[in-house]
Amino acid sequence: MKLFKIKISDGYEAELCITDEVMLETVIEKAEKALKNGKTVTWHDGRIEWIEDEIVFDSTKDASDAFTWDKSGNRVLYERFLYTKIGDEVTKDLLRTVFKKWE
Repeated sequence: MKLFKIKISDGYEAELCITDEVMLETVIEKAEKALKNGKTVTWHDGRIEWIEDEIVFDSTKDASDAFTWDKSGNRVLYERFLYTKIGDEVTKDLLRTVFKKWE
């Protein structure tokens, strides 16, 4: 049995006694879903994670040419990053690229 604590920025907080791998996977799935929905997750080890999208921008080009547009011309390319904070150190890992409506 292992004590596992998780906190999600929407107010969900749980301190669970994990008794098996299935229960652990359920907690991890809930946290991953929360991340995908824009929430911040604080893990049992104090690690804080969140996901942010950043627009891909070419500073050598002007106006809308600086962005990468999809074929329809309605959506712009973003990079989706997973940020992880441990203590004072923050790391940034690219998860994937996505096209989104211009914000």
